[in-house]
Amino acid sequence: MQNQKALERLKQVRSNGQPRTSAQAYAQVDRQTPAELQLHLIVDNYATHKHPQVKRWLKRHRRFHLHFTPTSSSWLNLVERWFGEITRK
Repeated sequence: MQNQKALERLKQVRSNGQPRTSAQAYAQVDRQTPAELQLHLIVDNYATHKHPQVKRWLKRHRRFHLHFTPTSSSWLNLVERWFGEITRK
């Protein structure tokens, strides 16, 4: 049950695409998860996740492991897929 509560809190973490808010979102995840856990995050290939400020934060927080979706794989993102359907109509 505790894991479910943690998952619900993590679902609320958002970034507006700016490097500072991405680092803040990672910091929020860091605070809300037990320190002994390794964290694997699947993120898009957006440049924000690769910004020097974000890279510095990640270097100091070694338990974070980012896994990037492939470039041109927006079909993996349901929201982008939905917008694609609207555009084609």
